[in-house]
Amino acid sequence: MGNLNKDLNAHGFPSGKIVINTGLYWSLKLTEDELAFVMAHEMAHALRDHHREKISLLFASQVAMISSTAGIGALATAASSVTGQAVFLPKVSKFELEADVLALDLMSKTGFDPNAALSFWHKYQQETTRRQMLDVKPLMTQDSIDKRKIYIEKYLPEMHIQFQQAQAVMLNKNAITHDTF
Repeated sequence: MGNLNKDLNAHGFPSGKIVINTGLYWSLKLTEDELAFVMAHEMAHALRDHHREKISLLFASQVAMISSTAGIGALATAASSVTGQAVFLPKVSKFELEADVLALDLMSKTGFDPNAALSFWHKYQQETTRRQMLDVKPLMTQDSIDKRKIYIEKYLPEMHIQFQQAQAVMLNKNAITHDTF
């Protein structure tokens, strides 16, 4: 199977390329719809240009830290670093929630079941709990996972309509294809 990366993670790059760690896929035993959610989530980051925003936020917080601590010393630098992270992290969380919702939209419109987003997070949560019992540091807190599941649930009714419409279109295309042969 080659090199396995056991991390429960995926990454999207500004170029549009996506890397899904084998640990995420194999450890969680992802279904096709759950994998579609992960891929759509990473695509959403590229579509919304979150990478550029994150870099801008980091740059702005670094400039603010440097100017606020000029000549003051290490303690002030550490304090401003914590402050910079406190400003940066909520914005990153907003990016993740936005990418989750856009992923629901993308997958629903292309015929993938939007419920897979919740089943993905449920599996992720179970694996995170299992790894914590083995003293492996989780990538995400239970609270963060719960927040994302609640946020997704809010959009599911609307996404189910899109999913049903996509299913109907696919059925019609299949019917037309079979009728012509």
